[in-house]
Amino acid sequence: MLRFLKSQLSTQYQVIEAVDGQQAIEKASQFLPDIILLDMMMPEKDGLQACKELRAKTHTQSIPIILSDRTR
Repeated sequence: MLRFLKSQLSTQYQVIEAVDGQQAIEKASQFLPDIILLDMMMPEKDGLQACKELRAKTHTQSIPIILSDRTR
């Protein structure tokens, strides 16, 4: 899914990818993206955990987040 989304979005947007929830939190804090796409089933920390941690940090709390559930 990550590869597909990157191929679709990278033609018009700069895409920064993370392989797990912990890396997503670290990269979001470092790059402060305009929007964050999280998968509910990520390793290390799932999407909900990552979302909660990003909301708890002052510098990332206002970044819009989309949570994806691949099981549907």
